[in-house]
Amino acid sequence: MLFQSIRVAVVGVGSLGSRVCEKLGERRVAYVQGVDPDRVDASNLHTTPIFSECDVGRRKTDVMSDVFVRRWSHTEFHSISQEVAGVGFSKFAGLDIIFSCVDSDQARLEIAYLAKSLRLPVCDAGLPARPDGRGRVTVFTRSLHHACYSCLLAPGYRSCLLQESYGSQRGCSRVKSHADGPSSPMLEFCKAIAEEQVRAGLELLSSPHISKSFSFTRCARSEKWEVIDHNQGITCPFHEPQLRRASIEAADQTILDFLKRTGAQSVVLDWPICVEADCSDCFAVHQPLCRVAVLSRRWQCPHCGSINVRPAEVLHEINRRNQWSRIPLADLGIPSEHMLMIK
Repeated sequence: MLFQSIRVAVVGVGSLGSRVCEKLGERRVAYVQGVDPDRVDASNLHTTPIFSECDVGRRKTDVMSDVFVRRWSHTEFHSISQEVAGVGFSKFAGLDIIFSCVDSDQARLEIAYLAKSLRLPVCDAGLPARPDGRGRVTVFTRSLHHACYSCLLAPGYRSCLLQESYGSQRGCSRVKSHADGPSSPMLEFCKAIAEEQVRAGLELLSSPHISKSFSFTRCARSEKWEVIDHNQGITCPFHEPQLRRASIEAADQTILDFLKRTGAQSVVLDWPICVEADCSDCFAVHQPLCRVAVLSRRWQCPHCGSINVRPAEVLHEINRRNQWSRIPLADLGIPSEHMLMIK
């Protein structure tokens, strides 16, 4: 298969994602879009050899962009230093596949929603938290009738994650994350997982008739991969046909301008926006104008600095009569490259 025309996204460019980027550069793919909001920390240096001491404090995607210029100039690398849910869908619409290399189930769920919305295949991978655990590479096809990452989750845990992205309360404390990366003895295993992830993802593109989603798993002490098939989850909410989408023309455009241009009556938000919140400690009320997930994960009260902030008003849909329809999209935290659902 010729890789020179393939365009991919790598979400998460840490210990696993940086190695996936290396493998894609070596295969001379046409375009790699790196998405990661984090900066290089000193703790990353022993797990991610591509980072050096002089990179500490820089955006990970910017460091990776420099690496591509030096080593794989034949591949265009585009740096996006944001959380995946903060990136407009237009940035993903023209891609062939998403390589998911994130370290949290919350981010995987957001990738699953984005991918099913745009009918994009995903190749996800996970490293074991313990040396005796199992690594995983999972292939999710573009079909609405095949399993996505959300389908693999227990219903209660899925509800917990959905509550963090869409609900009116903080998500539960069981959200899993392995942000520190693999231990030194696991670095070789990390390389093997990255190699298998790139192989499986590119093979998926050359085999469009794959009939279901599936995983490869193996432990670090074994060379044998086991295959597990996945079925669509009956209660997974990501498989219903969606509303029509339209692209935003300018960031200073208001929702009302957008609705008039498209002839629609309302916008249905992919990621609900908190427009009013109150602090449980100082009782102050303020307007975050951010995604509910941002409020849940890292928001602080602007008056006292407390993290005990609760949504008081959340927008899921904005129609022409709503007061927020006259606010510029950028002020509502909606990316200018987004494709909004309309009805």
